Amino acid sequence: MISIRPLQASELAALRAMAYRIWPPAFASILSKDQISYMLDWMYNLDELRSQYARGVSFIWGCWNENAVGFAAYEVDLLPQQTKLHKIYLDPNYQNKGIGKALIEHVLIKAKQNNQETVFLNVNRENKAIDIYQKLGFEVIRTEDNPIGGGYYMNDFVMEKTL
Repeated sequence: MISIRPLQASELAALRAMAYRIWPPAFASILSKDQISYMLDWMYNLDELRSQYARGVSFIWGCWNENAVGFAAYEVDLLPQQTKLHKIYLDPNYQNKGIGKALIEHVLIKAKQNNQETVFLNVNRENKAIDIYQKLGFEVIRTEDNPIGGGYYMNDFVMEKTL
């Protein structure tokens, strides 16, 4: 029932549409509506997604019965021998089915295949996904408060898993 497949450049608009459906309920208790809107427009505009795709960020779909219900994006060697998991989001109706774990495991396998030492990610310090990352072996290595424009900040933990 669960499958992972690469996202094609022609599917970036579909990924954007999915992000616009997933983000508001996922972040409603953490971020203001204005900040959610700002971040979606910044991170998921098609020019930005195309730029990431062109520079080698790998986008993957998480599928349930062959239907895309989530996605992840990762970049091998963002730092020397370190892969960054940039994005991972799942339709709330498909959480707790193992799809998110399958997406992360896919990234870990790709990182190992590319002789990476670690996989790291940023996660909002109030995001409930922190527990999931910890169960999968990620550890908090530092705290960051990154200005993103518009008077907004990303208040994150950086988490890392050694391979």
